[in-house]
Amino acid sequence: MVTEYLRGSAVRDGGGGGDGWRRYQERRGYKLWGREKYQKMLEEEVGFADVRVTDVTGDLVEALIREEKEMEENKEEFVKVSLGLLLLLLLMLLLLLLLLFLLLLLPASVLNFIPSPQKFSAGDFQDVLSGWRVKKAAARDKLLAWGLIRARKKEEGNGLA
Repeated sequence: MVTEYLRGSAVRDGGGGGDGWRRYQERRGYKLWGREKYQKMLEEEVGFADVRVTDVTGDLVEALIREEKEMEENKEEFVKVSLGLLLLLLLMLLLLLLLLFLLLLLPASVLNFIPSPQKFSAGDFQDVLSGWRVKKAAARDKLLAWGLIRARKKEEGNGLA
């Protein structure tokens, strides 16, 4: 069982929807298939049996709305770099040899007081949000679908796994 982005019902074969949606797909490397074509590929080319592709696009839209709201509420936590972290990095630079020595001798559980560095910028935040908004709009316009795929792999003989 997997979930997969699929081509929405408003997009004809070979088409990609509006220019904005088409550019978004190209940037992200999406190669979206329609539901029936995806099911046929799993059955004929991959060898799955009892393939069922269910459209759960409504769940995708709900999840994107929920995640977008939560992310906006936690924006400061997502992008902040604390003063304490900067001081810690300076201290680590000055005491690098001592710290390396300690890291080699002490178990990891003793060093849990060291905060992990922030990995995201304000630009990353905006990129994630804009991606969710594009997907949400494409799903609502039926350019993007989200499929829940259930199937069983055929065994080498005639039976099913």
